[in-house]
Amino acid sequence: MILPACRQGDEGLPRAILEAAACGRAILTTDVPGCRDLGRDGLESWLAPPYGARAIAERICALAQDRQLLGQASVDARQRIASDFAEAHVMAQVLALYQSFAAKPA
Repeated sequence: MILPACRQGDEGLPRAILEAAACGRAILTTDVPGCRDLGRDGLESWLAPPYGARAIAERICALAQDRQLLGQASVDARQRIASDFAEAHVMAQVLALYQSFAAKPA
C-alpha cells in the first residue's frame, strides 16, 4: 500500500501509484485529480479526502484487519495495470486520438 503526496491542483498520474499497482500493491491515496485516475475506489484502491488524516488512518486500520480484502485488492491492482495501462493499450489509445485529430478538417 502506498500514500503518494498528492495535493489539490497537482496534475497527472503519480508514477508511485502506477508502479505500486504494477507490483501488485493495493492503493490508498487522496481524492484529487491524477491520484484518483488509476484505481477504482473500493476495488483496487481507496480514496481519502485531501488532508484527511483521520480517514486515511481509519482505512489503514480497516485494511490491516482484513487481509483477504487487501490481498484481493492487490491482485486487482496488478490486473488493472496489465489490462488498462499496458504499453500496447496506451499506444493504441494515443494512435486513435491522433487519427481522430487527423480526420477532422482544419
